Amino acid sequence: MNPKTPFSLLALVALVFVFSSSSSRVNALNILEQLKGYDNYGAFVELLNQTKLYQKINQRNTVTILILTNATIGAIQGRSDDEKEKIISTHVLLDYFDKIKLSKIAKSAKITTLYQSSGVADGNQGFVNITHMASGDILFGSAVKNASLVARLEKEVFTKPYNLSVLQVSLPIVPPGIGEAILPPPPPPFTPPPADPPTKSDDEEEETEEESTDTPAEAPGPESDSPAPSPVGDDADAPGPATDKEEDTPADTATGSGASRVFVGAVALMAVVFNLL
Repeated sequence: MNPKTPFSLLALVALVFVFSSSSSRVNALNILEQLKGYDNYGAFVELLNQTKLYQKINQRNTVTILILTNATIGAIQGRSDDEKEKIISTHVLLDYFDKIKLSKIAKSAKITTLYQSSGVADGNQGFVNITHMASGDILFGSAVKNASLVARLEKEVFTKPYNLSVLQVSLPIVPPGIGEAILPPPPPPFTPPPADPPTKSDDEEEETEEESTDTPAEAPGPESDSPAPSPVGDDADAPGPATDKEEDTPADTATGSGASRVFVGAVALMAVVFNLL
């Protein structure tokens, strides 16, 4: 047996150990360091500190964190430390998901969370349901039966493929049985758009056009208050038309009447003379 063999085996084991240790250090997560500088998520980072969940996250090589903003995390800050730890650990998925991978989900997927690994989850409390809606939205909710999809993917904060992904969601996911559920606000009431005015059919439009064509425009009547125009020039001296009375009395009627009176007078005078004789 070659006396150098034991030393060679020891050297090989040492190299494997060193390589494994260095690889673990390269892949190990430092979630607090990764989230440093994101002030909008300061309250979430503070909860990771308080619950010591950052230590469990750092032991993982692949996680997706469904992070909450300072405004949306306020809904769980008044709860007990036990509830907060369970709720936050539900937001740590033990798999890598970015927007591209989420978009490839055909309908829905059931994903294991850090809360499931704790060993205290009841039934499906430790799983999250991811649903790809027909509208394109990505929704998250507890995988417990009849639980609502309460959180919507808002944006991808940052990723380190395929070890760490941080995705911002709209609301906390509270599994049934842990505490009071947080539901999204109801949508605003539907207001129907104003109805369009009724449109005329082609036949009605043609009939209307015919009516407007057949109806003559009324001529403007004379204004009653306007005086009749006075004749000017040569027309002013022209005699007006004769009336019916003037036509029945000829011009020589006056002459004939005078002659009759003279004749009657002569006869009377002759009678007077005759009586005298």
